[in-house]
Amino acid sequence: MVSRSVTRASRVRDPAAADAGVRPNGQNHPQEEQEVSQGRGENHDAQLPPPPPPFVDLAQIIHNQTLILETLANALVNRQPREQTFNDKLTAFLRAKPPTFAGSSNPLDADDWLRVIQRKLEPFGCQDRDKVLLAAHQLTGTALAWWENYCAAARDATTITWNEFVREFRRYHIPSATMKR
Repeated sequence: MVSRSVTRASRVRDPAAADAGVRPNGQNHPQEEQEVSQGRGENHDAQLPPPPPPFVDLAQIIHNQTLILETLANALVNRQPREQTFNDKLTAFLRAKPPTFAGSSNPLDADDWLRVIQRKLEPFGCQDRDKVLLAAHQLTGTALAWWENYCAAARDATTITWNEFVREFRRYHIPSATMKR
């Protein structure tokens, strides 16, 4: 702010003082005050008000946002369904909360586990290989050890079908003599 130190001497009411830019009430013209303050060596730049904010065209901003939203909506509508990866299938399968099987001396436990797994796999429409991998994922303990040994003994573990898995699982964990009683 400009310093307004006015002394009694500057409040002179004569015509010569009026020509010098002094008003009768003792105030100088603003332009003359600026010249006076610059003459005193004061930093006038520090006293300027900040510049006005930049012009904002709200209509243009709304238009741009509308274009972005339209682009996103079109991308969602025209999106091609991607093929489900095994990780997607595993995630969906695990959301169904399938039980694990660690092996059991009771063959009915193994039979129950296999029936539940088959029921949990039905909604996914998986290929045979995916069914084998998903079911094997739920094996732990001695049941997992059996599966790993079976895969190691197989000529090509990647070709084991679902029917083969079920048949071999039943043969090992559910002896036919036990089930016939």
